[in-house]
Amino acid sequence: MKRYFRMIVSMLICLSMSLGFLACTDTGTPPPDTTETEPADTTEEISTQEETTEMEEIEETVSLAGKRVIFIGNSYVYYGRTVINQSSSVMTQEERENDKGFFYQLCKENGQEVNVTNWTFGGHGLADFFGAPCAHSTSACKGTRHEDELKNRYYDYVFVSPGGGERQARTLADDFDYITQFFREANPDVKIVCLGNLGCHGYSSFGTDLPAIYNYYPTLADKGVIMADWGGLVYRIMHGIYTVPGGSQTYGKNSFIVKDGFHPNMLAGYITTLMAYCAVTGESAVGQPYDFCNDRSLNNKFNFNVYLKDYYTAEITTNFPDIFKSEGDMKGIQELVDRYLSEKTYLEAIDKKSE
Repeated sequence: MKRYFRMIVSMLICLSMSLGFLACTDTGTPPPDTTETEPADTTEEISTQEETTEMEEIEETVSLAGKRVIFIGNSYVYYGRTVINQSSSVMTQEERENDKGFFYQLCKENGQEVNVTNWTFGGHGLADFFGAPCAHSTSACKGTRHEDELKNRYYDYVFVSPGGGERQARTLADDFDYITQFFREANPDVKIVCLGNLGCHGYSSFGTDLPAIYNYYPTLADKGVIMADWGGLVYRIMHGIYTVPGGSQTYGKNSFIVKDGFHPNMLAGYITTLMAYCAVTGESAVGQPYDFCNDRSLNNKFNFNVYLKDYYTAEITTNFPDIFKSEGDMKGIQELVDRYLSEKTYLEAIDKKSE
């Protein structure tokens, strides 16, 4: 699409130049006075500069080809298949590299081969990964210093998904500072990305709204953290703050969340993946593929029917497969991802009292 746009712009510029040349050739009329043509020439120059600037803006995208990325977090990342769940007993970096979840698949669909490390462990807050031994009481990894297992700290992008409890709210600032310093020691140019999720909006096992987390997003952005706040977008859709443009489906909690009332489903996982990808590459979400989400040939966990049996009941149903089937709804969701990122909506407060 970008290539066609550049071709059209080039053709228009050439046509404009050609018309200007014909106007100055000998057609039996004297050439126009130089003073009279200067405003037109200036206008053409300004127009050409604007077209060039617009083309340069379109070109401002980043390729992830050959990059090393790591996802740090818990079930808010793997439940939706952004990465593939692994047991907490799998603790080494080598075992958790080369993840082939949704994020890898989206990059591959865009011709970008990326190495993804899946550093997500169920129930973990960020403090369980860095600065101290893991304190998660029910995990096989309790007492492990997870950071010591990261033998190769060199990453290009570090995606960080906060936990959803009061402890995470208290340590969020220190956690991000520690993580940033930890990875910068290996790569001073590393980019830190915050995967804002639904846990801070009360959709967690704690059931507590945590403004201390989502109100800290502007500070993270000021510190240079790239914001991929998929939870804020989904929250706004669920609560009718955003309407999906061109959509025909009805949206509610179960459109994005499984039967337990807080874990993200595969549609939320795709939105997580899409926002993460677009936030770091600068590419538009509109037109991005999503067929891989239900392609069992890629991974047996990419199966809507099996997912429905595992995570929904006769009483608690969902329409997320129908949303995936609707081109209008998926395009509308993609448009909202672009809008959310371009308008930096994560900087805006949500008036939850009026809901």
